[in-house]
Amino acid sequence: MHRFVEAVTARGVIPPRGASLKRMFAYWEAGDRSVTVPVYQQAFCAMYDASPAALGFDPAVPPGVDPQLAELLERRLDLVDVDKALVDLLEAQTHDLRLLDRRLGSGARAAMAEDHAEQLTDLLHRSLGRHRAALAAATAEAALLAGWLALDRSDIKTAWHWHSRARSAAIESGSGDRIAHAIGQQAIVLLDAGQTMAALSAAREASQVAADSPPILRAWIAATEAEVLSATGDRVGAARRFRDAALHLSSNGEEEVPFIMLTDIHLERWRGHVLLTAHDAAALETLTGALAADSDSVRAAASLHTDLAIAILRHGDREAGLHEAGRAAELASRSGSVRQARRLRAALDAVGGQEVKEADKGS
Repeated sequence: MHRFVEAVTARGVIPPRGASLKRMFAYWEAGDRSVTVPVYQQAFCAMYDASPAALGFDPAVPPGVDPQLAELLERRLDLVDVDKALVDLLEAQTHDLRLLDRRLGSGARAAMAEDHAEQLTDLLHRSLGRHRAALAAATAEAALLAGWLALDRSDIKTAWHWHSRARSAAIESGSGDRIAHAIGQQAIVLLDAGQTMAALSAAREASQVAADSPPILRAWIAATEAEVLSATGDRVGAARRFRDAALHLSSNGEEEVPFIMLTDIHLERWRGHVLLTAHDAAALETLTGALAADSDSVRAAASLHTDLAIAILRHGDREAGLHEAGRAAELASRSGSVRQARRLRAALDAVGGQEVKEADKGS
């Protein structure tokens, strides 16, 4: 697969990566699908120093075709006519995957989300016409979902790959909301990757881009910047941006943004997480107050209960902390959240002891 990626890249095309590439090879090896993309065929021919016919690829031009017609066929573009109905259908599929993720977690939906994002990316590359911008916006959101699920699996490289694709598609769409959302999520990926100052730069850029966005999106970006500011040690700035987020949220009214789920209780949960990472004693009370939101999403519940377990253990209540850790481990396992499982394991290791090891084993 490494040689294939190099051969395709050398021809100016970015191939799929990670799980998507493995699935593609599995289909080819099992004979379930044929290698039909011309550049992929060229890559295999180069790898094995063989002709298309020797590798069993269908000839691009049938035998006996006039040379002039052959040249036209060689230069033919495989374009797709995309209309509003198709874009709406694809956006509905993204929304359904988003809802399924909230119920089942990233472990169950990751492959479907990546396949969906690949499909939209391919359509965008082959589409023209007045609905291309709308398709680009839909592609951005599908790629962001795939990237977010990769981040939850702690697959930073795949997460960054999809977020980069999402940002490019968002820019092509011309939608400031999508661009701001993509850059804001990139900031969180950068933060997880330990690139704190780059994350801060991205969060501030997202805030500037979102200046005219709906209040709920500005609230989400303000909270993102607050999390990054806290990671830099700027607790005052973080508190200020959380206040900004609350103000934006209160002024939102009934306006909805399909790709943002944020309420007052969600914001409080987020603030509790940031307080915890800053080792602030107020984290436990804040997180306990946010328990009402733990049923909105299995992944969010895993995060909240992991935060609570860490906060209780730091508070010195070993028995209650281990009990909460068991609940968090169950949720992390059910949702497929490697990200939360690793945080929990690190907290348990920090406490030590046989009792903790047994709880950790259950995760």
